[in-house]
Amino acid sequence: MKQVIFSKYSNDRSAAFQIRTDILKDENGVLSVTKSAMTDAAKAHIDNNEICFGLLTDSFAGTQFVACPCKRMDERTLLFDFLTGKQMDALLDEMLEKHDMDTFWKYLSDYKMQMNALAGADFEKTAEFTEVFGDCEIPADAKALPVANVDQIFQNIKIEDGNWFVYDYEWTFRFPVPVGYIFYRAALFYGQFDRKSDLERKGIDLFSFFDISEDEMVVYQRMEESLQSYILSGYTRLWEMYEIIKPDNFDTIAVVAEEKKRRYIRMVTVRRNYFDKTATEEEVDAVINENGHSVLKIPVSADIETLNITLGNDTGMVRFYNVSLRDADDGGVVSNKVFLCNGSMICPDVYQFADDLPNLYFNELPDDGILHIEYKMEFGNKDLLDMAEKQLHESEQKMREEIAALRDVIRKIQEENEGLKAQSEQYLKDYNTVINSAAWKSTKPLRKVADMMKGKSE
Repeated sequence: MKQVIFSKYSNDRSAAFQIRTDILKDENGVLSVTKSAMTDAAKAHIDNNEICFGLLTDSFAGTQFVACPCKRMDERTLLFDFLTGKQMDALLDEMLEKHDMDTFWKYLSDYKMQMNALAGADFEKTAEFTEVFGDCEIPADAKALPVANVDQIFQNIKIEDGNWFVYDYEWTFRFPVPVGYIFYRAALFYGQFDRKSDLERKGIDLFSFFDISEDEMVVYQRMEESLQSYILSGYTRLWEMYEIIKPDNFDTIAVVAEEKKRRYIRMVTVRRNYFDKTATEEEVDAVINENGHSVLKIPVSADIETLNITLGNDTGMVRFYNVSLRDADDGGVVSNKVFLCNGSMICPDVYQFADDLPNLYFNELPDDGILHIEYKMEFGNKDLLDMAEKQLHESEQKMREEIAALRDVIRKIQEENEGLKAQSEQYLKDYNTVINSAAWKSTKPLRKVADMMKGKSE
């Protein structure tokens, strides 16, 4: 009695290709593999595998390639040998890890040589080819495999005792396929994920090794996309669903931000005479005008000496468009009001309230009027952040220029000081030269007489 120890369901594809792969173990511990059709439509796919085993066996004659033996179990199932050799991709990885590049390139050269040996036909575009791979422009001189297993890549080859066992030939086609396309798939799938960066660091370009030009890469990628579409035939793999449903997804971050604005943008708390025992507090709603700005109109009177206004119910940025005192009767502007706040100005009229709710303080109020405040609460406004960054950059640049100018003034003063110092030292030197000269000393008696006569005349 055989026991199933592993199963793989390939059901994320067209019903015509849905199969199940099982690894079985008998009572003696001998392993085998079965591939079974999961749908009636997939029985033809299993039949094609059996036919292709015979065709590949004939095709592989004279090469190291060996098609993994299979035999019919029932109308839905094929039985395959369980191969114990080492996968070619694992051998290549091992050579890279050991820095044994000679053996690495030997494996690749042998693979390339043998695949080219199988490509004994000139490519001819058939209706069957176009159905699977699309209407691609293949060069007229391209060589092709008459019976082509497009999955004959490193991951599906096991090497043992000099034989290269091809153990997955599910996608074998009985019409010509360019050998360059199979080389492209071998390079593409081996060079994915972690290997990609490792190969790049080592300067290994498998596409160049297989003589695949950039134009051919474009064509072969289109063939690959057409093959996947053919296999799926309208089905969507689970990991590809996101791209399809994404347009109808809600941006939860944007939704939360909008809800926050809706709930909090109108909420305002007004405290009158907040330092006094007569302090009063009330919650009011700001009015949103046609520009999307919040507008507050707060009456002030003789009995209000101080006013504290808390805007919204969250931290963030606030941009003020107008803060003014208006006439209570006709609404005309009496004066623009200066206020204190607990935020930091990041650019003109824009304040950042990072640690606390936005609070405005007015300490000098008239006896009568209406305090008019027009503002907008900003939650992560990129334009304002860019503006603040620009203002900061300009301020820093201006400060650097001012510092450079001051340094230039200091340098000039230092140069003038050095000049004056040198001139002073020269005068002192000349003075010492004169008073220590023989002529000066010899005229000392005459100077004394002159000084005495000068004293008498005075």
